[in-house]
Amino acid sequence: MLETLTPKETEVLYMLIRGQNYRGITDWLGLDYNEYVKLKRSIFKKLNVTRMNELIYAIWTANLLEEI
Repeated sequence: MLETLTPKETEVLYMLIRGQNYRGITDWLGLDYNEYVKLKRSIFKKLNVTRMNELIYAIWTANLLEEI
């Protein structure tokens, strides 16, 4: 599941799962807002989710928290 993500997508996913907001993610990773939105959309598409709670549930049920 996570193997389809790029390293940058994995970093964003890690921060999203830990509750970081977009400003914290963009500041920490040196992204602009549009780059963040593209990465988040790509993550959601690859993991077949549409909302944040679905993302967290998918990661949790697949027992992938240790991999992130």
